[in-house]
Amino acid sequence: MRFLCSHCCCCVAQIDSDIDPYIAALSSIKCETVDKFKQHKFSSLPTGTVDKARQKRLRSEFLSMKDSLPCDKHGAIFVRWSESQMHLMKALIVAPSDTPYGGGCFVFDIYIPDNYPNAPPKCEIITTGGGVHRFNPNLYAQGKVCLSLLGTWQGEPWDPKSSTLHQVSTHTERELEHTPEDKETSARLV
Repeated sequence: MRFLCSHCCCCVAQIDSDIDPYIAALSSIKCETVDKFKQHKFSSLPTGTVDKARQKRLRSEFLSMKDSLPCDKHGAIFVRWSESQMHLMKALIVAPSDTPYGGGCFVFDIYIPDNYPNAPPKCEIITTGGGVHRFNPNLYAQGKVCLSLLGTWQGEPWDPKSSTLHQVSTHTERELEHTPEDKETSARLV
């Protein structure tokens, strides 16, 4: 990519055209399966029973994420799901470029309970520097992710009929769109 002036449309078009092949390559890998996770925060939790309705719902959600997860020059979400460990997922969120966390890569481990979708998934942030860094009031150093969808924060709760893993991923990405001060202020106002 060449950095040219930011004032004319020709330069912007040149930058955009240089990024397109990169985005296309990343888009093709944003949602894939893996055989088994070597490390996962929730690997010790039970795998649960094999429920065909649950498997069908998970497969459907996973397939829809292939087309719907964001992947552009502003940020992206990459998801890995293990078919041999259907209760485990990982998400890598590349924070939107126009945010305080822009370009940062954040790993989240996700656990899908046996009674999914009647109960929400569990989600923890892994990128904390070994429990040292808290990125904002909703992403704790010890891994806790506070989202109403997960039942860990007030607001719109998980709805078994309409809530999805895609929503959890995109709502988690939104936590990386604000400064920690913005989140602290809004938390005090509630």
